Amino acid sequence: MSELTSELSERAAGGDPVALTRAMVAIPSVNPVLEEGGAGEEAMARACGGWLESWGFHVRIREVAPGRLNVVAVHRGKDPGAKLILNGHLDTVGVEGMAEPPFDGRISEEKVWGRGACDMKGGLAIILATAATLARDGHPGELVVALTADEEHASLRVASDKIEHRDQIPIFIEEPDHRFLLFVNTGRAVIQQVERVRFRAGFAAGEYRKIIASLEQPKDR
Repeated sequence: MSELTSELSERAAGGDPVALTRAMVAIPSVNPVLEEGGAGEEAMARACGGWLESWGFHVRIREVAPGRLNVVAVHRGKDPGAKLILNGHLDTVGVEGMAEPPFDGRISEEKVWGRGACDMKGGLAIILATAATLARDGHPGELVVALTADEEHASLRVASDKIEHRDQIPIFIEEPDHRFLLFVNTGRAVIQQVERVRFRAGFAAGEYRKIIASLEQPKDR
């Protein structure tokens, strides 16, 4: 899949998780520190930022090093509630030695194939599909999508871009092997692995909506 078909682009723009995965696999984002000539995260950041903006998010894209971009997008619900951050990384490892075409994003055996399909463009697709659904159907509180550069190497400036207000904020990290729930409270972080959380793509938005509704709002100081 050298370039996106109009049908696939339309489905991705609508928040379809399979189409989003395939569309992102087709965007090279190899970490340039890990492999010479790696494209870095800029094209991925621009694409994700564009989708999020089209769904009504306020999007900020920040260059944390030349060609290395972070995306922070915020959507505020109509009803009061807590803040929830969905986090993933934009970069991948290298493609040297791959037998599979790295950026085709083809479907075979009910799987998407290509560099990053698992780590972690599939996880990003769940984040983005959830964001699209919640923005469309409504949610309480504030939903933040934080997509970061350089996870595969040194995590450039992740902490400063990920969180602006550090009081009682839960962060779901959509890594492919396990989901993690990270609670950040007044500058201190406690990480809790949530292996038993297994959201099917069609139900992720509903589950995250429940999580936001169940969170205790920060008390005014």
